[in-house]
Amino acid sequence: MGSLQHMRFNIFNNVSQDIVDKVKSAVTEVTFKKNEIIYEKGEKAEKVYLMNEGKALLQVESEQGFQINLGALKSGYCFGWSALEEDSVRQHTIVCAERCVVEVVDGETLRGIIEADGCKGLPLLWNLWSLAKDRLDLRTDQLVKVIVTHPSLEDEAVSK
Repeated sequence: MGSLQHMRFNIFNNVSQDIVDKVKSAVTEVTFKKNEIIYEKGEKAEKVYLMNEGKALLQVESEQGFQINLGALKSGYCFGWSALEEDSVRQHTIVCAERCVVEVVDGETLRGIIEADGCKGLPLLWNLWSLAKDRLDLRTDQLVKVIVTHPSLEDEAVSK
């Protein structure tokens, strides 16, 4: 069992104590060293992660072999929630930029907690949906910025 400090994670806002306690009993604390990989692109998504301490980088590799950092995951971040979907595969790699202490919960277990108590699990599900939406909005903004500032795409991006 981990030492989940649920108040630092937005995904637990307005979630019943009963649900929080079930998640707490399902997590395991894992410590990763600097430069250690938490998970890699292409792996089956089985675990959801809650960053207690440290910073990790969300990375993808370009076709030319360059590592691209899409963002930093800091204390209080929840990531890897694609594990809530059966047969999901990781779309990026997470590498520790420094020592990280992470709470890990099996995606199937978390999905079961959300589904088991009917409406009690909905606030947690909505919070996860909101997190996904925020991250999608961020990635969309990043993509738009790249398109409008890239010299070879400049003419294509500007519509008259």
